[in-house]
Amino acid sequence: MSGRELLRGLDADLGFDPREVAIADEDVLASFEPVTREWWVRQFGQYVPENGGFFTPPQRGAIPLVERGTNTLVCAPTGSGKTQAAFASIVDELYRRERDDGLENSVYCLYISPLKSLANDIHRNLEVPLGEIAEIAAEESNPGVEDQGHDSDGDGDGDGDGIDIRHAIRHGDTSSADRQRMLKETPHILNTTPETLAILLNSPKFKEKLSTVEYVIVDEIHSVAANKRGTHLSVSLERLEAMCETSPTRIGCSATVEPLETIAEFLVGRESPGGPPREYEIVDARFAREFDLELSCPAADLIDTPREVVKGRFYDELAELIEAHTNTLVFTNTRSGAERVLHTLREQYGFTEEDSGCHHGSLSKERRQEVEGKLKEGSLDVVTTSTSLELGIDMPHVPARRAGGPSARSDGQRSGAGPRPGRTRRVCGHAPESRRELRRSGVRSRGVSRRRRPAGLRHGDQRRPP
Repeated sequence: MSGRELLRGLDADLGFDPREVAIADEDVLASFEPVTREWWVRQFGQYVPENGGFFTPPQRGAIPLVERGTNTLVCAPTGSGKTQAAFASIVDELYRRERDDGLENSVYCLYISPLKSLANDIHRNLEVPLGEIAEIAAEESNPGVEDQGHDSDGDGDGDGDGIDIRHAIRHGDTSSADRQRMLKETPHILNTTPETLAILLNSPKFKEKLSTVEYVIVDEIHSVAANKRGTHLSVSLERLEAMCETSPTRIGCSATVEPLETIAEFLVGRESPGGPPREYEIVDARFAREFDLELSCPAADLIDTPREVVKGRFYDELAELIEAHTNTLVFTNTRSGAERVLHTLREQYGFTEEDSGCHHGSLSKERRQEVEGKLKEGSLDVVTTSTSLELGIDMPHVPARRAGGPSARSDGQRSGAGPRPGRTRRVCGHAPESRRELRRSGVRSRGVSRRRRPAGLRHGDQRRPP
């Protein structure tokens, strides 16, 4: 069935006429398997008028490239569907192979994220589409019979004999039992971090499971490109390249990255030292976003005003901001700072464990996942954090308030955490320590504002190196 036919068959009031609405990307939808196509229309059909089709700009540009096995860098704002753009064709291809011939007990897709919380977020976002695609497949093959391959317990493996595309997380929080189980029943899609990938490549048993990898997704690639983690990742990707049966398709995703060509070359690497980079395409779907950006100082005179007065005014303003918004994310420079801010809010402003939380890398896996889940649900009024929630976590309308900040790059990333495109972000900067910090904060705020209005807006632009 075509996309328009699927739209007409939806049991919902779409608010538009599927026969008349403008659709610019029916050819992209038609490239999917019928089951994947039906799932996509069920999930995203209601957004056709605002997207101009079934896909957002980054999806419209990236999906055909990934289908062709082209190395691709996708640059688009948080919430615009760029990670879904990377996964859509991969899930569709794995479904087709599983249906026709069955998948091997090995890894086909590596998703590499710089933060554990981001890997957890993607893992949850994979469970739903994989389960629902399996259900649709079961409905079509056995009408009236419930799907037996849906992963109802959420452990990443199938529960029966139906379509079974397994996925799992492997990082520092993964238990020994789960690691052993991955050897016996290997996930087809593996979410991991750069450091854990390096360990897996040195594992005599598990590295054999990586020889079938055909896709590598590097999310939030800008966060590792300029540091030692990026160097380590580049080495790991070349080691993976050498051991794989075919050259894996590399897909990079980022909301804040420049220059694009340099990052794309970092993503794809080179066949030989000093040689030209591997071929790639860039999908540049950046666009300006609405920001309500404010830099606040609790005292006009930071020299003569007593420190306790400055701190008191800071917390008064912070508490007022939290009360005025549904959810608030507070970034600090350190983990201890995140704990200290939360403690003060609870001790002096009436917040409790039920409506507030803290998130950083020193907390247990269970506690971090609990806070992430509640933040996504919108059940927490405020969450304090250091850097562990900076990168692209899908959250509802969250105004990000920065209590100090180490760099303009960090501020830009933190201001990107929050609502989807089309919604205004409320970003408040605060510099309570000194005039020096106030000046730095002003410069950083100006930098954030400028970075969010790129000079050339190239929707779906695709480029190849000379």
